[in-house]
Amino acid sequence: AAGKVFVTAHNSLRDDYACSSGAANNVVRAMGKAGAWGARVTGPGPGGTVIAIAPESALDAVLAAASGASGVPAYRV
Repeated sequence: AAGKVFVTAHNSLRDDYACSSGAANNVVRAMGKAGAWGARVTGPGPGGTVIAIAPESALDAVLAAASGASGVPAYRV
């Protein structure tokens, strides 16, 4: 259920408030395809930071997908 909230929140920030960017949207999509339950943009300013919620079993793949899509390191928190 929390993953669905992340997805819904991201879609609203992207579509209703224009608070995302193409780069952030790519990271969100990549993380979802890699097994995250949900991902969303967060943080100040357009684009912000992307966070995701994922099962432990998909963590390595989700982090790798985020790094691959963004070109910067991704971290577990």
